[in-house]
Amino acid sequence: MYSKVLAELCSTVRKYGSLTHLLTSVFFYGMQNGDEISIALETGTTLVIRLAAIGETDKNGEVGVFERNGQPPIVKAPNRAAVATLPE
Repeated sequence: MYSKVLAELCSTVRKYGSLTHLLTSVFFYGMQNGDEISIALETGTTLVIRLAAIGETDKNGEVGVFERNGQPPIVKAPNRAAVATLPE
């Protein structure tokens, strides 16, 4: 593996953890509204993640987007486009 590629991989794993459970298409292209994926975390443990909708950005630059195992959208993700324009 090339040294720059390896360094980027190590940096990504340190930042996000292992991404080996994530589908390639989701990794490269993201999810669209209504998309649902199942991730087998370990034997007998499957996490169902659904992109419910992309809501309004809050004052912290985050937006609620995902449902976990059918629960309300409580997972937040940074809205990188909005964070750049938030007042300090």
